[in-house]
Amino acid sequence: MAGRGALQTRQERLRGVYLPDLFRTWAEEVATVPHAVVEQAMGHQVGTQVERAYRRTDVLDKRRQLMETWAQWCEPKAAGNVIAFGKGGRS
Repeated sequence: MAGRGALQTRQERLRGVYLPDLFRTWAEEVATVPHAVVEQAMGHQVGTQVERAYRRTDVLDKRRQLMETWAQWCEPKAAGNVIAFGKGGRS
């Protein structure tokens, strides 16, 4: 995946770094995921009260892909050990 050098070596990335900050930086600079998807993946509210009232999606599929990509980026060799969840729970 392109952009690995942007955040130094894996050990340097994970040592002494606040993980949510690292995730946000990675998502915006390396994965180039829309801001709203990153915010929802982090459990934050997105938009104003009116915008939230009219939003009809939780972008779950995009968030799922984001987290799968994040797992592969953090630990490429162990990424195959991640349990895949379908829309109805464990698949």
